Amino acid sequence: MAIRIASFLTVLAVAQIGAGARAGQATDFRCDYTRKILCDASGCKADPIGSAYLLLPNVRSMVTDTVLANSGPGLPTIRQCDSKGCDPVVVRAWLNGAFVDITQADRSYFIKIATIDFGADQGVRLGDFVEVATVMVGTVTYFGSCKAALK
Repeated sequence: MAIRIASFLTVLAVAQIGAGARAGQATDFRCDYTRKILCDASGCKADPIGSAYLLLPNVRSMVTDTVLANSGPGLPTIRQCDSKGCDPVVVRAWLNGAFVDITQADRSYFIKIATIDFGADQGVRLGDFVEVATVMVGTVTYFGSCKAALK
């Protein structure tokens, strides 16, 4: 019984945090990539970013929506975009220490975004992220920053 009450209070607290974040959010936030790397069995190489970018909702509301939706309708959606348009991706987001992890359940895809500024000596600033997707038996890795999605 105590576990159920603690779980309920956790969901309620997260919902209250997310409700405030959603109230001020009119649109998704554009997150530009700064670097792209392709890797396969023969090694890794830098690749042009081209017109690619990411659209993210407020990160706090993504975490809240994930908790409230569990596995049903209402899970958050991000959008992967380029000059041809944007593709929606249904994801789950959760706090993981000083980061928020964003994953897609049915693909080998994730984003990890810093929720605090570690300082210049650590090389990780508020909003810095890595996005990784597998393609066949290789990976496409993007790096970028999206401080606006954390406000």
